[in-house]
Amino acid sequence: MKSKLLGLLAIGLLAGQAHVASAVTLSAGQSVLFNFNLTGSTPSPIFDSATYRISIANLEAGDAGIGLCYPEPNAGGLARGNSCFPSPPSTDIQYFDDAEHLFSDGLFSLVISATQGSFDVSACAFGTKAGVSTGCIPGTVPSVPEPGTLALLGLGLAALGLSRRRRAN
Repeated sequence: MKSKLLGLLAIGLLAGQAHVASAVTLSAGQSVLFNFNLTGSTPSPIFDSATYRISIANLEAGDAGIGLCYPEPNAGGLARGNSCFPSPPSTDIQYFDDAEHLFSDGLFSLVISATQGSFDVSACAFGTKAGVSTGCIPGTVPSVPEPGTLALLGLGLAALGLSRRRRAN
């Protein structure tokens, strides 16, 4: 019984929750993934259009990046829209409007990459239906399990395997 509980605890810890990112600092070669879920918003999907907004701070001369929008969470599907931002200005906001209606279900993602320099970035999205828009809903950044969490998962799975082995004998 203890081994089953340990296994379930380990699996539960591994399935970490995504968190809303207020701002993420990127340096050249780094990327961040934002997932958007507008399904609980008012108005509800299916939207006439979906738009994302990228807010960038601390851009300096020579800093640059790109944002690619995907029609499914976790960068699924083919990239559809892109936003390139050079420097300056110190704050830059880009928009993408869903002319193809691929994002009308309210579930999509955005990957922002720094190509030169470093800067702070955040993103939100909103859907529009019959002229009424949702508020700008912040994107969530999926959490990545730490090595210790992976080790705990391994111990939990091993404990589950041992409990089944004992039951079989």
